[in-house]
Amino acid sequence: MKYPRCQLLSLFTLGVLINGCRTEVNVFEKYHKSVVLLYHEYYYKVTVNDRSWFLGYDKTTNTYQWNSDITQLNVKPYSAFGTGFFIDRQGRIATNKHVVDDWFNSYEPTYRKLFQSWMEENKNKAASNRDNANRQIILWTNIYNTTFDYYMADSARREINAWKMNLETYSADETMWTTLLSFLPQAKFDVHSLILGYALDGSTIGSTNDFQRCHLVRSSSNDNIDLAIIQANNTSTPIPANSIVNINDISERQEIKVGEEVSMIGYNLGPQLAISKNGLQVQKTDGKISQQSDGDKVLYSISALHGSSGSPVFDKEGKLVAVNYAGLDFTQNFNYGVLAKHLKQLLRSN
Repeated sequence: MKYPRCQLLSLFTLGVLINGCRTEVNVFEKYHKSVVLLYHEYYYKVTVNDRSWFLGYDKTTNTYQWNSDITQLNVKPYSAFGTGFFIDRQGRIATNKHVVDDWFNSYEPTYRKLFQSWMEENKNKAASNRDNANRQIILWTNIYNTTFDYYMADSARREINAWKMNLETYSADETMWTTLLSFLPQAKFDVHSLILGYALDGSTIGSTNDFQRCHLVRSSSNDNIDLAIIQANNTSTPIPANSIVNINDISERQEIKVGEEVSMIGYNLGPQLAISKNGLQVQKTDGKISQQSDGDKVLYSISALHGSSGSPVFDKEGKLVAVNYAGLDFTQNFNYGVLAKHLKQLLRSN
């Protein structure tokens, strides 16, 4: 069918306008300086009735250690590398919750049971010590009442007094652990950060001191939305991060199409792959949307390894599609991201 010349011109103009609205962006060139390597070192913490304990785990003996004095834990803290990206000029960084605030409601039954067992052991130990102190008091009292030796009587009296003091201590300990156990249902579990920081693409890291310190701003209360926002302690985004990810571009009615091309920028395996003679080098990997989104997450065929948690996933126009958070153990080529709209909602939450 032939169209009049003026109609052909209109169709051509319309095509230019449509294509002009979908300008492809070199996402690596635009964003790689704004994507950062994260390092987090931490212990778990539980607070019961205004008292707190810290939890450490010894991999060699497969045992957990609790101590109210964090300096007395003789096991290494938990640690994790991940990825984040700047979302404003005030030093705020988006990432996964499990990287910077590794506490999920699903953990609680396990750790609550571990803590209860430890508290019951302490209570039983105090009760056993109390019973032993009572036996010692009876023993030395009998000696004191039956001996005619002055020196033996004096020694027995000192032993009785010492064991009475021990009895008070052990009885108080037993009462304390009994009381704390009664408050266990109200116990609060969270993460106690020792080191939380970021390092820029191109920077050099030789120790944890080379990571710029951050603090947690907020994390999702929904275990299915693995997102968190942290902020640099100096509340400033460094100059090299000249193209921050614009959260305002994200639509609340985010539409994801199967087959759409997407790209991820992140630190696979953390510093293991990133460290080079030119400093840290972030990686870009490409794929396609593999499955229709369920409204919370989306599946894509982007290769990813541990350390890429928190990586931004972009479409061809350079808009944020998702935040990478999980993969499948038996393949590197299918991974999940939390839809970007949830990051926008988290940023606006109180």
